[in-house]
Parts: sequence; C-alpha cells; structure tokens
Amino acid sequence: MVFEWAEHGNLRELYLNNNIRWDAKISIARDICRGLAFLHSVNILHHDLKCENILITEKMQPKISNFSLAREFNAVTLPIDNFNDIMHWLAPE
Repeated sequence: MVFEWAEHGNLRELYLNNNIRWDAKISIARDICRGLAFLHSVNILHHDLKCENILITEKMQPKISNFSLAREFNAVTLPIDNFNDIMHWLAPE
C-alpha cells in the first residue's frame, strides 16, 4: 500500500503549531466538505471524522484518512467498542 506524504501532519497538529490565515482555514474546511460529499455520494459514511484523521499536504490540501470504521449507508448498525473516544465528535442529533 502506498500513501501520499502529508507534509503538515494532521489538522490538529497544523492548528496547534501554526498561525493559519483565515482564507486557508476556509479553503481547508471547504475541501473537507467536498471530500465528505463525495464519500456520501458513493454511499460511504466515515464514522470517525476528527482533526487527527484529516491529513494536510504540502499544498495545504486536506486528505481524509483512517477509514477503519467507514461503512456503506446500508450498514449503519456499527458496533463501537469505545464510544467515549468518539462521543465528542458525534453530531448532536
């Protein structure tokens, strides 16, 4: 398996260690939404989207990573072993 190099690490590291311009923040957020929209268009739910699972390339492009919990829409009954770890990231509904 070959992975693209993420020069800036993950999104959490980027925000903690750098002063990011607003236009770059907006661009990153927009690209993450586009990535999620694509996943949803092919009936995939990520189930573990968080800052640590978004890698940032040299050109400041976000890449969604860690698809270990990802499932097809028709398989949403996913057993979660450690619910407390992801509870902070769950949608309120």
